[in-house]
Amino acid sequence: MEKQDHQLPITKGSYTNYPKSKNTSIYYAIFLEILILYGIVTNYQQLYEHSEYLAGVCLGSFSTLFSQSISQLYRQSFSFDKHFKFFLWGCINSLISNFWIGILLHSLDNNIHRFLLDQTVGVLTGQLIFVFFNAFWESSLNYASLKSTYLTCLRYSYMIWPLVSFLSFFHLHEDYIFPLNCFVTLIWNIILAMIS
Repeated sequence: MEKQDHQLPITKGSYTNYPKSKNTSIYYAIFLEILILYGIVTNYQQLYEHSEYLAGVCLGSFSTLFSQSISQLYRQSFSFDKHFKFFLWGCINSLISNFWIGILLHSLDNNIHRFLLDQTVGVLTGQLIFVFFNAFWESSLNYASLKSTYLTCLRYSYMIWPLVSFLSFFHLHEDYIFPLNCFVTLIWNIILAMIS
């Protein structure tokens, strides 16, 4: 009987399974990422005052990278390619998210409108950008695969992001919206890695 591959299209790719003794590089990566994230979080306000986008890229890229490391630790495998891919995605996503949050906060006065626009245009566009980024990275730009991955991403996305968006626009000060997104993205990526 053939073994089925239950990975999501976004988590597929080449992982190298190393013997436990060689797998220590993932532990070093996690330790270093925790130190860097600690530095970013403790200095976030100063980074933010210097540049909102720099602060966002630092927090977003390293939290995404950290979630990839936890995923690889869970799988007991290591892929530098996946580390670099998710670090780069964290940078891109941070810039897009910061820009999008700014548009919502400064263009709309009504929280209901912010929430609805975020859950329609924001989620649909954000997931589409990720799917294209992933397909480009994996050199798999075919319509059927893009459509399948996009619909899968949307289905999973709508399980968590409406609640996050609701909390963001109805209960949080605007300075905390982006950091909350980074934190939830970190947790969400770990969950996706474990269930896929």
